[in-house]
Formats: sequence, C-alpha cells, structure tokens
Amino acid sequence: VRISAIVSGMLIDDNHRALNAEGKPIKGLWVVGNLGGGFYGGVDYPLTVFGLSLGRCYTFGYLAGKHVAKL
Repeated sequence: VRISAIVSGMLIDDNHRALNAEGKPIKGLWVVGNLGGGFYGGVDYPLTVFGLSLGRCYTFGYLAGKHVAKL
C-alpha cells in the first residue's frame, strides 16, 4: 500500500499559523501544504488533479512567508 499524500493535518488560520486545541495560534509555528488540514473538507483526495499538492506547498508557503516577514 502506498500513500500518495497526507490530506489532513493541523488546523490553521488565514495566515497559516497552526492552531491549538482551543483554536488559538501556536506561537512560531506555521503549517503549509497538505499538513494544513481542512483544505479538502473531508477525507476524499482529488486524485484527478495532478500537481495539486505541489501547488498548495508553493502558494501557501509564499503566503505564510509574507506573513512572517511582516512580523
């Protein structure tokens, strides 16, 4: 059995900061790509969209970096 992607992970806010159990940001921890949970809205991974995982990494990594640079 192979796993092609992780499609759930830590919950994040709009700036990709990881959230704790109370929904508050964890200081100094940002999450990007498929490790940021809640993107797909369920357990189904859209296997027909090639490059989706890479696109999430590039796009959300860029956005998280912009947010970190403003701190």
